Amino acid sequence: METLTANAFVTSRLAFLYPEQTVFDAYNEMQKRQVRHLPVLEKGVAVGMISDRDLQFIHDHADGKEILCKDIMTSEPFVVSTEEPIVNLAKQMVERRINSALINNSEGKIVGIFTSTDALKLLADFNSK
Repeated sequence: METLTANAFVTSRLAFLYPEQTVFDAYNEMQKRQVRHLPVLEKGVAVGMISDRDLQFIHDHADGKEILCKDIMTSEPFVVSTEEPIVNLAKQMVERRINSALINNSEGKIVGIFTSTDALKLLADFNSK
């Protein structure tokens, strides 16, 4: 049986945010793309991650048009290579208590994202076979 790796979650439709964008911009991008996590890039390198939970907290406590992504992002996002086995990736996410991981290619460029929803889809697919 072939080992499933993070390479299976590489996508050409990955969206990004930038540190100086507002959380209002982040919210709009998440709504448009129907995603719950967006990486924050600076000079092509991931410097953070913003989730829908981050935005919900801001929505409940402040005006999102004045707060920048760099102010609320989780710094130093969890990053793995495309060759990382999904089983190891999922274990690390559980240990770290996080819901997403960025996937980098051999050049260090972000090429995908793996989320807890992806893990649940894999489990559901496995159980339906």
